[in-house]
Amino acid sequence: MRCNLVSFVAASLLTTVPALGTTFDVDQVGLTFVPDTLTVAPGDTVVWHWHTFMHTVTSGSPCTPDGVYFNAPLDAGHPTFTWVVPDDASGEIPYFCIPHCGFDMIGLITVEPAAVPGDLNGDGIVDGADLGLLLAAWGTDDAAADLDGSGTVDGADLGLMLGLWT
Repeated sequence: MRCNLVSFVAASLLTTVPALGTTFDVDQVGLTFVPDTLTVAPGDTVVWHWHTFMHTVTSGSPCTPDGVYFNAPLDAGHPTFTWVVPDDASGEIPYFCIPHCGFDMIGLITVEPAAVPGDLNGDGIVDGADLGLLLAAWGTDDAAADLDGSGTVDGADLGLMLGLWT
């Protein structure tokens, strides 16, 4: 019995949590970015797509580059610009097109903290409180506690949680 339990826990810890990053597409349509507002998390990816004219994707207050996050061309020679949200980004990141800022070609990215996998109570750490919530959901289809996405809260989820313990 002990050997089976050790094997089970070891196999559970080898299970991986699905990737959390999401890709967002922003199109340049005339003198606008569509959508012009996004809410993202660290590790997400934003891809701007060029369609006509010469543009830039420049972070900073409208018409004033900040030199912090990005300043890239968006034109026939550079039809896409890809930016991965850095781990240290937070809050609001305004951006604009340098040649068309005066025409309100602006956008806003809001960076919210990434969720901590296994943190069922949302306090930013995986600990005994989360274990209690996982055990309370044992055998159900509770999506929040089903860490491996199998459809049932079970030993595989327990193994993942123990591997994420802080």
